[in-house]
Amino acid sequence: METPEQGPPPAPTVPLGRSTSPPVAAAAAPATARSERPLQNLLDDFKSLPFEVLFPVQRWLGDRPWKLRWVQALLFFALLPLGLSQFWGDDAQIHDAAWAIGSYFALLWSYVLWLIVQPGSIKRRNILIPTVFTAVVGVLLVLFLQKLPFISLLYSATEWDFSPARLLGFVAGVGAVEEGVKLLPIWWLAVKLKEIHTPREAAFYAGLSGLAFGVAEAVVYSIAYTDANLYSQFYGLSGDGNYVIMEFLRLITLPFLHCVFSGIAGYYLGLSLLAPQRRTALLLLGVGLAATIHGFYDFFAGTWLGVAVAAIAILMFVAYLRSAEQITQHITGQGQAPAAAQPAAAPLEKPLEQEVTP
Repeated sequence: METPEQGPPPAPTVPLGRSTSPPVAAAAAPATARSERPLQNLLDDFKSLPFEVLFPVQRWLGDRPWKLRWVQALLFFALLPLGLSQFWGDDAQIHDAAWAIGSYFALLWSYVLWLIVQPGSIKRRNILIPTVFTAVVGVLLVLFLQKLPFISLLYSATEWDFSPARLLGFVAGVGAVEEGVKLLPIWWLAVKLKEIHTPREAAFYAGLSGLAFGVAEAVVYSIAYTDANLYSQFYGLSGDGNYVIMEFLRLITLPFLHCVFSGIAGYYLGLSLLAPQRRTALLLLGVGLAATIHGFYDFFAGTWLGVAVAAIAILMFVAYLRSAEQITQHITGQGQAPAAAQPAAAPLEKPLEQEVTP
């Protein structure tokens, strides 16, 4: 009679018990059963894939991602150029193409502007008023104003050699006129229609006005660039690359810079609504600051200093928005001591209050 110790050990359990990695051994086992034909192995692998997991169509349909706002924006901006190419085919004119591309990037910049400014609730009518006015009436108004005697002298100074007079022409001429015109519809919305109440709202709508002006200006320049490019190509004066870069600059970058300049002026307009006793001073300061930055950019355009001025303008706009609440509290007196503790401030307020009625 055999004792348990003399019985043979269960052979299958010994190697499995001694193995340090059971999953690897288990996974390696099917490899011996695979066919020697690679194509058959590939077909077997395809058949073993969990297609209901890899393609959960029912779950996708139930999720309805096309109803998400950011997905709709993604589809719009991704597919619009494809739709325009199908719409025009080979018959696109430079005027139509410039308006379409400029508007496309203006919409994209508008979304970026909304994310940066965070203006709160906005109205469609308040979007249409500044954009339509500036793109149509505003551009014509600038063309009219630059022909007036004194302003025309400032504009002509921009054609002079590198000099302080040329800088003055860009700041007091081009900058002041364009920034003042772009701010007109925002002033109308804020002061006459009472549709704007905060600096952020004013900065947002002013930025839209700047975008509209920049696109309208870009269309005019695009036509001029096309004619100049044809002339240069005919006489071998420049390559097509310069034309592409100039169109890129005009249709994409410069409208956003117009947006930033106007946004700064609009921010000051919004501050003036909260401090009516200082409204005129704040308005002039805002337009003057925007005109100065605008003029300095135009003066140094085409150089690395122009790039630096553009960067400073964008950073300044962002900095204003990031400190908007603190500035607002100080301007409105909420961040200061009570008036009784500052008797010197009282006489400064009274004469200014009589002077402001825009």
